[in-house]
Amino acid sequence: MRKILLLLSILSVTLCVKAQPYSKGRYYDTDGHRHDGFVSLKMPVFSYLKGKGDYIKFKITVNSKEIKIKTDRFIAVAIENTATKLDTFVVSKAPELEDSPILKVIFAGETSLYTHTIILSANMHVGY
Repeated sequence: MRKILLLLSILSVTLCVKAQPYSKGRYYDTDGHRHDGFVSLKMPVFSYLKGKGDYIKFKITVNSKEIKIKTDRFIAVAIENTATKLDTFVVSKAPELEDSPILKVIFAGETSLYTHTIILSANMHVGY
């Protein structure tokens, strides 16, 4: 009985972790068109097998089907994290970031500041 309960609790935790939350936001495609809806952006995970680029998941409404959009199809993402604050992300064209090109905008102005974070393993995050 204990083994069954342990197995069920591990399974439920695994399913909860895999569910990606959607936040109200928008993305701008490569033609500059704005698409409002709900965005799910996960931190990139380093992998030799994953290929080039990352992706976001987008829904027009909360209950609509999710659309996977690769980084070669959009240039920026804005996600509302509170009623007044927006988190903004851009897609870098730098060759050294082609595996995980999504950068978070820390400060936007005449000179902008970005941060880049990637997960190397379950306990190791690298940001620069």
